[in-house]
Amino acid sequence: GILPKSEQISARIAFFADEQFRTHRL
Repeated sequence: GILPKSEQISARIAFFADEQFRTHRL
């Protein structure tokens, strides 16, 4: 599906933030 720009950016930020969170928790 095609998401609005803001939705894409939010999803991307959430994804990267989650990745960083997991990495720092190791």
